[in-house]
Amino acid sequence: VMVLLERNISTKVTTLNRINYFRTLLFMGNGNGLISYGKSRDLTLEGSMTKAIIECKKNIIAIPLDDVCTLPRKIHAKFQDFDISLRPLPGFNSYGHPSFSLMLALSGIRHVGFKTVHTGKNNYTLLHSFFKAVTQNTTPQDMAEL
Repeated sequence: VMVLLERNISTKVTTLNRINYFRTLLFMGNGNGLISYGKSRDLTLEGSMTKAIIECKKNIIAIPLDDVCTLPRKIHAKFQDFDISLRPLPGFNSYGHPSFSLMLALSGIRHVGFKTVHTGKNNYTLLHSFFKAVTQNTTPQDMAEL
């Protein structure tokens, strides 16, 4: 499942004319531990979406998950002004940031509660801090071996 997180238009002003660029930020997840993201920039909207989908296919990351307990320990991550705390729960508590909740559901982490603290709304820092937090996840078997 792909989610369009952000789509912007930026303009480069030259002495002769103005050049518009379309920027796209996508998130992809299968709900079973495979996640990816893609960001791109192009002169057309269709080209920008196509490049972002190609980037999504290149950046696939597998998260270690267990069916019984998908988040066995607390995880804390921070990137710039976006601070994330994930805590294990018996169920899924989706109260909070809607985009972050959707990304957690698409990543396959179902036993979690989260807290996000941020000063500005920047989807790029949200995505980076999400990947920084989720890649720290382990399984209960890996924790027992340590």
